Amino acid sequence: MANITLKDITPRHFYEAVKLLKMTEYRMYINVDSLEIRFPISHLETREETQKRFDQLEHLKAFLEQLTHSDVPTDWDSFIDVYRYQSRVKFYKK
Repeated sequence: MANITLKDITPRHFYEAVKLLKMTEYRMYINVDSLEIRFPISHLETREETQKRFDQLEHLKAFLEQLTHSDVPTDWDSFIDVYRYQSRVKFYKK
């Protein structure tokens, strides 16, 4: 996994991470050495709801781990050079 690029990050992990953060209420706490994301839970939720939330959290963790171990450049100029939009050459048949 050390040589993956941004385009190789699992789409399912990305989708579930975005869905979790957009559709669930959460609080984010930032300290000098940590970032904490807390999701409120209902003590009345069913086992299936708990398992679904836990699966989404696992996808979020996997997404962040894949970003950590990817070859995405950390220098801004390099990042822009690699991931900027480049129009494709269009060929037309006669």
